[in-house]
Amino acid sequence: MVGGSSRGDGGDSDRLPFELPTPHGTLRGVLPLPPRPVRLSEVVVPLLGLDTALIEQAVRHAAADGEPSRCGPTCGACCRQLVPLSAPEAFALTAAMRDLPGERRQQLRHRFAAIGATLARYPDLSRRILAIDDDETVTATTALAYFHLAMACPFLEEESCSIHPARPSICREYHVSSEPAWCATPEAGQSEAIAVPLRLSELLAHAHAYLYHLERPLLVPLSLAPSWTADHPELDRLAWPAAPLFRDLLGAMGRAMKDGPARAAATLNEESPPPSPPPPGSPGSTPAE
Repeated sequence: MVGGSSRGDGGDSDRLPFELPTPHGTLRGVLPLPPRPVRLSEVVVPLLGLDTALIEQAVRHAAADGEPSRCGPTCGACCRQLVPLSAPEAFALTAAMRDLPGERRQQLRHRFAAIGATLARYPDLSRRILAIDDDETVTATTALAYFHLAMACPFLEEESCSIHPARPSICREYHVSSEPAWCATPEAGQSEAIAVPLRLSELLAHAHAYLYHLERPLLVPLSLAPSWTADHPELDRLAWPAAPLFRDLLGAMGRAMKDGPARAAATLNEESPPPSPPPPGSPGSTPAE
């Protein structure tokens, strides 16, 4: 069950109380809502907080079953994997980079550019990592080919994440109960990941595709996020009233955990359809042609 706004959809300062059923209990809290329409990229940070709470529940449950998480600082093998982001997460990450000090931004630009130059030498792989393939074997082969290029995440420093509090959802969701060293040889298939109840990036990708009337969801490699968002600014221009949008997304999270990620798109089309975009000229709307 998701609660209503404490001051309605048009108040000056809204708060959204919520109860989110999960496989390991119910999460309760209050989300602050801005008094203006919001873009999907602006819901990422609040939803990452909820995603972290879901993951912590799952990790505690696994530990109680004798399978504690073995992940920790200075273990950066997973930081060379292909990290798929939903489009809203890619825009949010790129926006956060703009707030960094100039010297740090320049360092990151060089690192992202170096990865782009490496991938340019492998056009087939570059094409495949920007496509969603329903064949799990093809997806696994693509991810393994990327991993073997040994390109560290631009945010990796001394084998630790330099943006750990703001890391993407898929990075938060990746915990292993197996020997950490096995993550360095994914082709062996030895790593045992702790199951999480929801893949937030999948849900946001489906929500974005539905709201922007795309043929299918988009997933963007973290290592290409700055260049991809610069090439597709039109995919982060629409905004919606905050309270209805958050209610719809929270409801979809609850239903997706119950019915599985494959139904993420359908849950956004059923009982609680998302609100319409704001009229032209309002904050975040697409400029008139």
